[in-house]
Amino acid sequence: MVNTEQLYAVPKATQQAIQGKRARIVKKQLPAAMKVERANGGNKECAQEAAITTNTFYEPTVLPDYGGELFQHANAKLCQLDIRNVENILIPPQEWYSSLRRGTLVTIRATLHAFNWKEHRIYQLNAHTIRAIVLGRSPGRMF
Repeated sequence: MVNTEQLYAVPKATQQAIQGKRARIVKKQLPAAMKVERANGGNKECAQEAAITTNTFYEPTVLPDYGGELFQHANAKLCQLDIRNVENILIPPQEWYSSLRRGTLVTIRATLHAFNWKEHRIYQLNAHTIRAIVLGRSPGRMF
């Protein structure tokens, strides 16, 4: 079993708002392409969706299995983990289950941790980056 990095976190802007501190806001110049897009009535959200980074946060409800009494996040958001597809493009969280299905061959950059528990030694593999190399068969065909 491989564990990933922290899945939920409170963004820094939210942490500062909770603590009553405000980050200093600096006016930034829009790139020329953005100015043209806005002048043509383009949607700013569409341009941002194309540029997914590992610093992107999502609402936790985008995951299909999110819900129930165990999930009571007040300020926490879902973090974009460094999980990439065959083309080396980040996979958004709502596509993790469909993209990393059974039979998918992946490479993982991870660290190995060892713990002593009673008389046993426990090993844990923590993934930092995951990249799909070969996609598994379609969900309908397992064998």
